[in-house]
Amino acid sequence: MESKKCASCGANLEFIRTRNMWVCPFCNSQYEGTAEEGEEKAKDVCGLSSALYRIEKDLESKMDEKRVSECINTLAFCLKTFGSSAEVSDYISKKCSIKDECAAKGVNEDKFKLIMPRIQSEIDPGEIILLYVNKGIFSQGKEFYAITDKRCIFADKKNCKSVLHTDIGSFRLDDSFDTCAFYVNGANGMQMTTPGSTYKELGAAVALITYLSFEQAPDRETISIC
Repeated sequence: MESKKCASCGANLEFIRTRNMWVCPFCNSQYEGTAEEGEEKAKDVCGLSSALYRIEKDLESKMDEKRVSECINTLAFCLKTFGSSAEVSDYISKKCSIKDECAAKGVNEDKFKLIMPRIQSEIDPGEIILLYVNKGIFSQGKEFYAITDKRCIFADKKNCKSVLHTDIGSFRLDDSFDTCAFYVNGANGMQMTTPGSTYKELGAAVALITYLSFEQAPDRETISIC
């Protein structure tokens, strides 16, 4: 990463990719992000920063669909408005409409205990569940996905699989059958549906994962939306 100096105090700036900004760790001065010298800066699409995403799907043509626009606009809003995964998590808990059969920090947290026996072997000691999304009908705790501070976990009636946030390379958007969902790394068994009454909550969940991934691996490759 290119080295830049703070105009106020002369310290080396740190590039925060989730905000596309250079920030001074000493005086907190902030500067707009720029492309590396000699490289052409990629174009942001639908408000999604090219510092975070490679847009490989024609998103602009999908924005006329309410469910897609709700999701993508909220994803862009979260990444522009909030500065950390903790702030996005608070937004989900305090401002989003979480379904009764789902849970977030401070919302229906008793549901976290319900899934703990299923995910215990997938997580590390002290790992924190941030969001639980029930996907089954009359199968509370059997078909779901969960976002922790380290990984995404996907469970069906028999199997449970997980992927670290830093190992997520793509979100595949599916807007068929009057719905909107994302498949992590394109895998059919890793489907993210909305945890709320609208698709805004899905966009916020994707923003949460994005922040966690780049916080844990700041120099990682961009994530594909395909």
